[in-house]
Amino acid sequence: MTDKKLQGALTFFLCLACIVVASPSLIGNASASELVYKPVNPNFGGNPFGGGFLQGNAASQDQFANAPAPLPDFSGLERALIRLGEQTPAAPATPDTTTPAN
Repeated sequence: MTDKKLQGALTFFLCLACIVVASPSLIGNASASELVYKPVNPNFGGNPFGGGFLQGNAASQDQFANAPAPLPDFSGLERALIRLGEQTPAAPATPDTTTPAN
């Protein structure tokens, strides 16, 4: 190897070693903490005074608050009642009087 190639290789490995040694201090210490569940809803253990906040949020998201109530559809019932009125009543069953009762 020539001196220039050797010097270039040494410079490369020296720079690489400096990056490897210095990178943890540049990144900093990685730390993690425990995730803790804090309920918001009072029904699931949250603050009992948070109900008004939740009610306000629900009321602001209510899409059906100002919608008119739909009227029930009685068309099928009306037709059934008309058909019942058109039918003639069946004759009542009469007891058989041909055999004498003892």
